[in-house]
Amino acid sequence: MKRIISIILLAVMLVPLAALAAPVDYAALSDEQLQAVIDGANQELARRRIENTQYLATGSVAGFFVGIKSLVRGEDFEGKPAFTLSYDLRNDTQELISPMMAITVAASQAGTPSEVTVILRPEGISAPNFEDLAPGTMLSQSTDYLINGDGPVTVTVSQLFPGETISEPLVIELPLP
Repeated sequence: MKRIISIILLAVMLVPLAALAAPVDYAALSDEQLQAVIDGANQELARRRIENTQYLATGSVAGFFVGIKSLVRGEDFEGKPAFTLSYDLRNDTQELISPMMAITVAASQAGTPSEVTVILRPEGISAPNFEDLAPGTMLSQSTDYLINGDGPVTVTVSQLFPGETISEPLVIELPLP
């Protein structure tokens, strides 16, 4: 009797696995269902890229994954001491949205906001991207700031406009190399 019950339970447990192995008929899916499949695949691809990246710090703000990649010292176009903050943003929402319209990234030293500047590079000047990001899409950005003191740099990523939900800011303190 126990064997029969065990065989029945095993068969019941294997039925959902067999359904997973069956090919998916994408033509039969509604637009919303198909978009959900695409969004899920994009998020999985973005997750895999993040696992292979060394971030100084990570967090989430207003539906965006934030990954701080680097803080590099240099000089701006006038020869003043400056640094470049490089970071990744990934849209973790289910909507098409511009990170420039949802979050703000700021740097400060010893409580004093760092002024945005421009560091000249052979590859050109980095400009902010105002385009909308599809769900799961990753965007790499960098911003140049003047050094306004000694000590670490505090990076604050916060929600630009309060929406339906309020997102706590991400505050990270990083040493300036």
